[in-house]
Amino acid sequence: MARERGLSQSLFWLCVAYAGSNSVSKLALDYVSIPTQIVFKSCKLVAVMIGSTFILKRTYSLFEYAIACGLVIGMACFAAADLKGEAAAAEASHARMLFGLVLLVGSLFCDSVLGNLQELVQKGNVCHETELMYVQSLFSGLVLFVWTALSGELSASVALCVTSVRSS
Repeated sequence: MARERGLSQSLFWLCVAYAGSNSVSKLALDYVSIPTQIVFKSCKLVAVMIGSTFILKRTYSLFEYAIACGLVIGMACFAAADLKGEAAAAEASHARMLFGLVLLVGSLFCDSVLGNLQELVQKGNVCHETELMYVQSLFSGLVLFVWTALSGELSASVALCVTSVRSS
């Protein structure tokens, strides 16, 4: 019974992290450019390192921490240059971009939790890797379906499909 509860809790948090990672990252594209999103997502290594320090109690060498700091500095410089490149834009544009950067950091947090919990679950033989991926994808798909339904995007896309089918 305790093992089943542990499995359910682990899968729940994995699913939340997976859905958060995917959906928050895509939501951030409403506020930041694709290159900014790519640079932030490529620094996933740093988030996973931080997460594994807390979740898996892993330690890293001073060299690895130095490399991670270099990635963070590069990411910050890129974001600052992107903000400065929009200097002619209105102040509201800067606030939108900063909100997008906060969303990307949230997405990196979800990536960190996801990767480390996946490793913890796989090491503990809680479930098979295929089952894990299936449950994560199903949960994430349901979350995105509900989100698009609540935001109105689902009805708009269905209406567009119906219109294009009728016109053809």
